[in-house]
Amino acid sequence: MRFRFDDFEFDSEESRLTVNGEDVNLRPQVAQVLHELLNTYPKTLTKDQLTESVWSDTFVSDQSIALCVSELRKALGDDTRNPRFIRTVPKRGYQWIFPLDERSQTDGQIQIIVPRPKRSRAVPWPAIVALGLLFIVIGSFLPRDKHKPETPKPTFATVEGRVVLLPFENKTGETDLDWLSYGLSDMVRGTLETSPVLHTVPLTDVQSAQQLENLPDLNATNIEYTTWCQYFRSQYLVRTQVTRVSGEFRFDCQIYVASGSQSKRVVQADTLLQGGERLAEMLHARFAPTQPIREFIDQYTDDPYLNLTFATGLHRSALEGPAVGTPYFETCVKERPDFGWARYYLAKCLRLTGERARAETELQVLLDQTEGSESLMRAHALGLQSVLRFDAFDIAGSRQLILECQPLFQKNQAMVDYAKTVGQLGYLDYAEGQYPSAIERLKKCLDLVREVGDPLTEANVLNNLGMVHSSADDEQSAVSYFDAALVIFKKVGSKPGTALMTGNMGAISLDSGYIEKARAYLNEGLDLYRSLGDQHGLCRLLLNMTILKATDQDLVSAISFGQEGMLLAREIEVDYMEGQFAFTLIRLLADAKRLDECQSLGSEVAPLIAAMKYDEVTDRFLAARAYGSMRAGDLTRAKSYLEQASPSFRENHFVALYTKALMSLEEGDKVRALDFMDQTIEAARTGWKDVFGQIRNAIERDEALPTVSVVTYN
Repeated sequence: MRFRFDDFEFDSEESRLTVNGEDVNLRPQVAQVLHELLNTYPKTLTKDQLTESVWSDTFVSDQSIALCVSELRKALGDDTRNPRFIRTVPKRGYQWIFPLDERSQTDGQIQIIVPRPKRSRAVPWPAIVALGLLFIVIGSFLPRDKHKPETPKPTFATVEGRVVLLPFENKTGETDLDWLSYGLSDMVRGTLETSPVLHTVPLTDVQSAQQLENLPDLNATNIEYTTWCQYFRSQYLVRTQVTRVSGEFRFDCQIYVASGSQSKRVVQADTLLQGGERLAEMLHARFAPTQPIREFIDQYTDDPYLNLTFATGLHRSALEGPAVGTPYFETCVKERPDFGWARYYLAKCLRLTGERARAETELQVLLDQTEGSESLMRAHALGLQSVLRFDAFDIAGSRQLILECQPLFQKNQAMVDYAKTVGQLGYLDYAEGQYPSAIERLKKCLDLVREVGDPLTEANVLNNLGMVHSSADDEQSAVSYFDAALVIFKKVGSKPGTALMTGNMGAISLDSGYIEKARAYLNEGLDLYRSLGDQHGLCRLLLNMTILKATDQDLVSAISFGQEGMLLAREIEVDYMEGQFAFTLIRLLADAKRLDECQSLGSEVAPLIAAMKYDEVTDRFLAARAYGSMRAGDLTRAKSYLEQASPSFRENHFVALYTKALMSLEEGDKVRALDFMDQTIEAARTGWKDVFGQIRNAIERDEALPTVSVVTYN
């Protein structure tokens, strides 16, 4: 059966695709996908149907299917943003959309003659998911640029993934480095050959071609490099010059594409071998990007390499952390200052790595660039600004910015992003202790996100639901949500997500008194966060490690972790975390009998706590100061601090009740101390009831109390 469409003809029996009579190279599975799409027209070809017909009983992932479709689109010169041939049907499959109007039978075969459409219609669709790990950070989806310039197709047939790597040119002026022309280029060539989709032209073939008269002299100026690409039928040709600048080796790399486009990139390194490795990594990312990166080569800007740089930054940020993604976005902004999406994600990464001032600066530039617009980009920028306001514990300001960006998401029909703002409002409710409304909003967000199939955001919402249920003392539900989120993060290979959930599982285990389980989770999470460069996540882990070491009665290590965490919280300007470290350290210093430091720290952070106006932190801080004063023998001051706490905290919170028990014991009122201990046990979480019970028994038997009151740190 033969199908004709546009300038193409596809012979399904021979699995042969031609354009204007020239063969287009297709892998067998890609050809089968094309056949199934044409046969199914005009209906949608579901992923299940595609799997059954092309892969039969073999297991195949959605990513493999997407790879085949991506290769087919590339062979047809199709555009995912503005498709002429293949349309993605979200959550279902793919649909052939080029009209098949006239059918006739020739020589026993059905021939489908397809007219060219007069114009195509733009069908914008969202891009890939990126960061947002503390709570739902708006911006996981991006629209395609509706005015993107078309990427030209080569006028001759090329072999998929074929690369001509010219011998490196030694421009250092050092003759003893002439070996790099062939030796170093061979090393880079060998690295590229490890990719199953790249094939480099042998160096001997390149040397022979340099002697041919019909090919341009490489030493001449204004060379038409497409002639070289045509000779080798290669997609890419790379010319590299090596110089030495201020002791560093500089690789100036010119990349030529068969279609006629070109780009220049620079790699610098201390040694030639290091430079060769970096160059090979850069070229591999350019020529053989992983899915879903390769689908974005013609998106966003007219520079294919810049598009891949941006997409690689998104991909690596989501899987490996913000510190890994930052350089990619910095490169994009440096190359193209008006590349708004790159600046947006740069600001997001900078926030997570603790560079809040730079994040604010980059975000303000973006807000200035989008001033007065109702664009989706401005909506995302406002959403990120709300996150920064939350970091400063300006909950009212954060909420106002979310309400400001919500109508912009609706106007741009970005309903997934709108759903995330619902979840974000739920997180703010959680921060203010409004647990029922927080759960209601987050569940609504979860339903909307599941409907469109966004796994990373789904995992983040599940995590937030777990946090709310944990704070509401519903341990069973919290663990269930955390487990579900961890499964998703591990399934998609997200290291930041895995770190987040490992830390949270450690925190809830610690909070519930399951110390050894907590220890395993927290040590793993600490290593992950340190390797990822996520300063916000590291800050949270340090707080839990502080509590863990206090539980081990290792006061020296506990204070060390606490001081490291408090300095980090202060450095990245997260006030509420600094407050939590403060009241934890005050108790630790009191138990370590470092009473002067205890009182000094309390006085130092008191203005910060007052400015936050966050009742829960204020109450815990006052209880900690009461505990420190009691340890110093000043019961009058201790009672004064506790009286300043909110009535509900004084009368119902186990920390306040336990502090009252200890103060009663100091006053010699054993009966009252036991009464407060009974109230403490009733108010405490399940995992800590036994610990408090042991303390009560010690009081009743007039025995020495444990040196460290471990539960009061948590």
